[in-house]
This record gives sequence, structure tokens and C-alpha cells, in this order.
Amino acid sequence: MKNYLHKFYQSFSMLAMVWIIVTAVIGKPISRLSAIGILVAAVIVAIVPDEWFEKVINMIHQ
Repeated sequence: MKNYLHKFYQSFSMLAMVWIIVTAVIGKPISRLSAIGILVAAVIVAIVPDEWFEKVINMIHQ
């Protein structure tokens, strides 16, 4: 459980930083849908095993 929380925190902070930069560049207000999207993406990154991401990346590069 602690590992999932750590991965969630890492992925959420990274995604939130990118989200803030993109919002600052395009100058539009932050919507609820994009906030929910960031939370969902962070949960997915925390739950899905790292091996799955490696398989997807390897499939893309082939």
C-alpha cells in the first residue's frame, strides 16, 4: 500500500507540474474535467505494474 501511495504522489506531482505549465502557456482557466483527468492518470500510473508500461513502450518502438 505504501508503494502505491508513493507512486501516486510521484506521478501526480509530475502530471500536475506539466498541467500547470500547459495551462500557463495556453492561458485558459483550469476545468474540472482536466483536474479529474490528472487524478485518474495518477491513479492509473500508481496501480498498473511497471512491466506493463515497459511492454507498451517496447511495442511502440518496434
